[in-house]
Amino acid sequence: MMPYLMAGILPDSASDFSGKYKLLWDEHYFYLQAEITDDVLLDTHADPTVNYWDDDTLEIFIDSDASGGNHQFNHSAFAYHIGLDNQAADYSFRQTSSPVYLACK
Repeated sequence: MMPYLMAGILPDSASDFSGKYKLLWDEHYFYLQAEITDDVLLDTHADPTVNYWDDDTLEIFIDSDASGGNHQFNHSAFAYHIGLDNQAADYSFRQTSSPVYLACK
């Protein structure tokens, strides 16, 4: 179970919400395998750039130079959001730029 509460109430069981992940990297690629369990899946927004935080989504944040700070205003930080339908948005660009869609499998 995830022990941290971001909003609402804590899950009462591992079947309600739990997850695990594995990371690998080499000189060319970053690999992520994630397994998430949730008894109720929610995906109400077809566009992954609109209110993605209201849907069940996998969020990945990468701080490429370990500088810290808010990822929204840091050119070295990357944010990726992958929805249940495998639509993904890349928020690694400045706020004035349009998100780039990623291919997810």
